[in-house]
Amino acid sequence: MDVIKVGPEEYRKVRFGKLMVSHGLLIALLSIISALLILFIGIVWNLHKTYETLALLIIITFSIAFLPILFYKVYTQNLDKNIEERYPSFLRDLAEALASGMTLVQALKHVSQVDYGPLSPFIKKLYTWLSWGVDFSKAFEKYNKFFKNNPTIVRANYIILEAYKEGGNMEKVLETVANDLESIKELDKLKKSYISQQVMVLYVIFFIFVGLIVMLKYVLQPMITQQVMLKGTQGVFGMASQTLDLKSFKIISALAIIIEGVIIAFVIGVVETGKISSGLKHLAITLTSALVIALLFILPEQVSLSLFVYPKQAYLSQEIQVEGMVAVDAVPINNENIHINIIGPASITESIPIKNGKFVYKYTPTARGEYRVQAVYTRNGKRYAKEDRFVVS
Repeated sequence: MDVIKVGPEEYRKVRFGKLMVSHGLLIALLSIISALLILFIGIVWNLHKTYETLALLIIITFSIAFLPILFYKVYTQNLDKNIEERYPSFLRDLAEALASGMTLVQALKHVSQVDYGPLSPFIKKLYTWLSWGVDFSKAFEKYNKFFKNNPTIVRANYIILEAYKEGGNMEKVLETVANDLESIKELDKLKKSYISQQVMVLYVIFFIFVGLIVMLKYVLQPMITQQVMLKGTQGVFGMASQTLDLKSFKIISALAIIIEGVIIAFVIGVVETGKISSGLKHLAITLTSALVIALLFILPEQVSLSLFVYPKQAYLSQEIQVEGMVAVDAVPINNENIHINIIGPASITESIPIKNGKFVYKYTPTARGEYRVQAVYTRNGKRYAKEDRFVVS
C-alpha cells in the first residue's frame, strides 16, 4: 500500500463501502473460506474414504486456512522491526539538519530525500502535510498513528511532540531520543539472546512431549492387539475381557499433541515479545509438526494379521487346519473375506469369511511334498499377508 496516498485510518486496511477491514482480517476470512471450499470439494470427490487422501486433504485444508495469515503476520512484524531499527538514524539526521540552521519544514524536506527503507514513505507523508500548511502538532499526531504496532516509536514521538509544544531545544531532544532508542535496541538484543534460550527449551519440551506420546502409542499398540488376539483364539482369558479402545487412545493422543502445539506456540510468543499474537509464527512450526506427526505416526490404521497352520508334519489325506485372526486398531474384523493360498504339489486358492476377527479353513492334501500357506487380507487397496509352511509325507 502506498503510504503517500492514504492516511493512518486506511493504512493496512481495505474499504468495503463505509466499512474498513484490516488486511489481516481480510486474508484470514478469504483463507478460511477457501479452505472450507477445498474441504467440501475433497468430500464430494470422496477423498475422505481412504486414509492417505484424507490426510492429504487435511494438510492442504490446514495450509490454506492458516499459512497465508501466518506469512502476512511474519511479513508485517519484520517490516515494523525494520522501521524501528531505522528510526534513530532518521531522528539523528533531523537533529543535524535543525542544528545547521534549517527550519523544521526545511529539515523534514531534507531528510525526506534520504533513503530510510520502509520508513521513508512515512517521513514523506509528514513533510507533505506540513508543506500543505498543516500545523506541526496536528500533523505529527496523525503521523504517529501509523506506528501503532511500534509502541517504542509511539512513545518516542510523544516525547518529541511534548518537547515541541513546550518550546524545548528540538536538536537536543531528537538526539537524546535517538540515543535512547538505540540503547533500547541494544537491551532488546541482550534480552533476545536470553529469551532465545528459553524459546529453545520450550521447543525441546514440546518435541519431547510429542515423542513420548508417539512412543506410548507404539508400546501400547502391540500389547492391546495381542490381548485381542488372545481373547479371540482362547476364548477364556480373564484379563482380556476388557480391552483398551485403541481408536479412542489414538484420537486422544492426536488431540493432545495438537492442543499442546497450539498452547506452546502462544506461550513462546508471550515469552518472546509479551504478545500472544507473536505466537502465530511459532504456531506455523508447532501446529504443522503436531499435525504431520499425528497423521503419519499416530492416526494411521494398524492391521494385525496372524496365521497358524497345524500340524506342521502331516500324512497324506490328513486334515490340515489353517486359522488366524484379523484386527484393525485392535478391533476384530467381521463379515469380510480373506484369501487363503496353498502353494505346493496340489495348489488351491480360497476366499473364506472372517467372523469376529477369526478365520478357519480346513484342507486335505492330495499329494506329498512341502506346502506354503499364505493368508492375504486387502483393506483400502493395501495388501497384508502372512505365510506359514507344512510338509506332507
